[in-house]
Amino acid sequence: MTGGSLTAPSRVAMLWVEGPDAATFLHGLLSHDIAGMAPGDTRPALLLDERGRIQADMRVVRDAADAFTLLMDPARADDVAATFARLHFSEDLDVLGPDEAAGVIVDDRGRVAGADLVVPGLVPGTWEAVGDAVTVADASGDAGPDAWNARRVAAGVPLVGTDTGDRTLVQEAGLEGSHVSFT
Repeated sequence: MTGGSLTAPSRVAMLWVEGPDAATFLHGLLSHDIAGMAPGDTRPALLLDERGRIQADMRVVRDAADAFTLLMDPARADDVAATFARLHFSEDLDVLGPDEAAGVIVDDRGRVAGADLVVPGLVPGTWEAVGDAVTVADASGDAGPDAWNARRVAAGVPLVGTDTGDRTLVQEAGLEGSHVSFT
């Protein structure tokens, strides 16, 4: 953090869910259509509590028909793993991790180098609104984390865990368009 600004997370945690019931398990717990993903697809999703309050955001990657990788802010990873363990009863699956991703390079915009992934904490799909403030000077001539944060706030892009609390609903954060499937 520089001058009180918020920057993209520089680390990412990974959690793996694998097994014949992985898709239905995640589909029932996360806010997006996980069962409808094809191998190679990625999409943002939220873990909500029983009242629809945001607990964590993540990027879900479908590695294979029965294997998923979830990328998230390391500060939330242990809680997500504990929730999965608490809610996993008779499903035929394994929950592995979380582990911090060693060797994964995350740029200042939260993007995982060499992949179409964005580290949660930054809302995927909103860079058109926020812009590349880390590399392009804003109107005041400033660039870097402060300019990025100013554009993020001006565009109304929430940073989950900073701009949201444990009682924040999806609609209050404005994430229903990008993180939720209503079908």
